[in-house]
Amino acid sequence: MYKCPVCEQNIDEGKSNNAAGSSRINCPVCGYFIITGNSEWFLKTSLEKLKVTNKILSGILRNRFERGIENILTINNLEEIVNSEVIPKDPLDKIEHIFIALYNGINEEGNIKFNISNNLNMVYCNNEAFKKYFDILVGQELVGYNSEHIIPTIPTFKGYEKFEKLKAQKPQTNRAFVAMRFSDEYNEMYKNGIEEALEECGYEKPFRVDMKEHNGKIDDEIISMINQSSLLIADFSEDRGGIYFEAGYAMGRKTPVIFTCKEGNTDNLHFDTRQYNHIVWKTPEDLKEQLINRIKATVQI
Repeated sequence: MYKCPVCEQNIDEGKSNNAAGSSRINCPVCGYFIITGNSEWFLKTSLEKLKVTNKILSGILRNRFERGIENILTINNLEEIVNSEVIPKDPLDKIEHIFIALYNGINEEGNIKFNISNNLNMVYCNNEAFKKYFDILVGQELVGYNSEHIIPTIPTFKGYEKFEKLKAQKPQTNRAFVAMRFSDEYNEMYKNGIEEALEECGYEKPFRVDMKEHNGKIDDEIISMINQSSLLIADFSEDRGGIYFEAGYAMGRKTPVIFTCKEGNTDNLHFDTRQYNHIVWKTPEDLKEQLINRIKATVQI
């Protein structure tokens, strides 16, 4: 009998070690993930530094696992994985998050299967809060109790309608939008760094707006491009207000944003973006390699 190093759930099987000191964990709560020996040892200290609890990390790993993202947990990428998920903060976001998790769990019989013991971490709340938020969804006729008046429960017509509308808000294309300063100085970085990384990760040719300046307002063309994108890459090597607008707009739509900056220029980053984990690159080739790793680690492809 083993314990999961993240959620401490007892696991009967699925833990195996290799010669490199890594453990393969198959946890009913966190999902399948790989963790290096050193990471397992220093996990508690590292999470304390990031001000993240084991429960939050468990939910992050499980949500990534459910989206088909391979979780390889190391000391070096723990912060990257933590920052890869948007954790719902206010009640409305939490209710919507729970609603989406419920409808993503509909089985072939048309019933919602949500095991509180194993799935509660996915919605980042405790049992009491979940039941309160769930009752709100019932009151809105977005879900309904089954005949035993317990969870798992049943979907409703209004719930299906809302779920389809929420899915429609998410871009279905495999395009990325690049927000950066387009100039001769950065052409090589774009072509041999960003464009090649996106192509290798399976993305189509990215959207880009060359030399497009906008003073305090994003024009309709840029908004349309971002709305059609499933990923935004924002390079802050040069201080351009438009890049902040574009990245902020994408984040408001919950579109994944990857932040990059050329080595030596990080002191110019505004205070409101310094909190995000930037890829600091030296050469286009260096940017390409780091960008590929970041996309594979944080974005469903």
